[in-house]
Amino acid sequence: MSKILSLLVVLFVTTLFLNPIAKADSATGINFEVSKIATPQTVSPSGTITYAITIKNIAATNQAPQVVTDTLPAGFAYLGSAQLTTVAGTQVTFTPVVSGQVLTWTFDGDTLQSIPADQTIVISYQVTASS
Repeated sequence: MSKILSLLVVLFVTTLFLNPIAKADSATGINFEVSKIATPQTVSPSGTITYAITIKNIAATNQAPQVVTDTLPAGFAYLGSAQLTTVAGTQVTFTPVVSGQVLTWTFDGDTLQSIPADQTIVISYQVTASS
């Protein structure tokens, strides 16, 4: 299950389907909608899947997530660097820290200043299935 604290966006996803991970909660001040899509949705052993994590700022003001963490399903391995597609459509390499099956991306002022209101960013990366 996903858990989000303030501007800390944390993703725990273990499925290969369109997965709405988090939604805004006015009581906690969470102002992001987060989803994850796998392409393709099924894969053979040694096959590759591309994941896209979309983070949308649904607040009335600019904000940025601080951390995004994604737990890969058992039997899958991260294949290298990820791409962050910014609001302006620019792609930058955005490599996570990898600890076992957990990928963690930390945002700082150099990586992403903020997400404007009602805009999205996308983190894309690839994994391979065990053979």
